Amino acid sequence: MNKGFSLIEVIVSVAIVAILCISFTALTLQALKVSRINANELKARMYVQELMEVAIDLEQSGDEGWTKLSEYTVCHPFIDGGKWQLSVGPETIDIYTRSLLVESIDPNKKKVTASISWPDKSLTIESYVYNYAEE
Repeated sequence: MNKGFSLIEVIVSVAIVAILCISFTALTLQALKVSRINANELKARMYVQELMEVAIDLEQSGDEGWTKLSEYTVCHPFIDGGKWQLSVGPETIDIYTRSLLVESIDPNKKKVTASISWPDKSLTIESYVYNYAEE
């Protein structure tokens, strides 16, 4: 009778260990998935924030920067000769597509919308920029 009881204990112990291993594996896989999603969202936030910082940099660089903001409706930034420039259309970086939408409110005020999208998600931030040199 002791031998049979020991065999049952071994079977129950193996079942408990198997359940724990399967649970741990599932938890680890879910954590990796969430980590990848968070990494993608963090990158997207950095890319869209850069767009807004470019718009603010152009706003503060005087008439030359203000003129660049006036040239395009949907655009994306790039650096040429150490200065920010704007090019027509959206930009694709890895899995992300980002763009800067510039809308004139009046001659000295523009609404800037920075947008980014990636598979199954998107993010948009808005701000206003002003031509202080003309006021």
